Amino acid sequence: MPDVLNDQSLIDTKPTAPKTTRTSKPKSVTVKGQAYLPGLSRRGRPRKKNALEPSARAAESRKKRQATGAKRIEMMLPPEIAIALDALASHFKESRVDVVSRLITKAAKRTLTTPG
Repeated sequence: MPDVLNDQSLIDTKPTAPKTTRTSKPKSVTVKGQAYLPGLSRRGRPRKKNALEPSARAAESRKKRQATGAKRIEMMLPPEIAIALDALASHFKESRVDVVSRLITKAAKRTLTTPG
């Protein structure tokens, strides 16, 4: 191979961008109560001393609701009714449970009260 082809002057070099100098600024500002601090949960709450598994917490919550007389009702709604329920919930800024509860209470008052 001839030495002429290996000459460095024939190889095109790309110009490099100027290097920026780094300042001594911190990458992020520390905010009081950040979730990654020790002793806090991911949501920023203090950790409980006797943490329960999620299934145990759900069972405990179910027992509390049953003790107060609450009942679980499952419903399958047609799509247009489900959309209307979501629209009402967002309009009143309430949960779907609260909207259904309010509608049932109003209907019961109108229907079950005796005139006179």
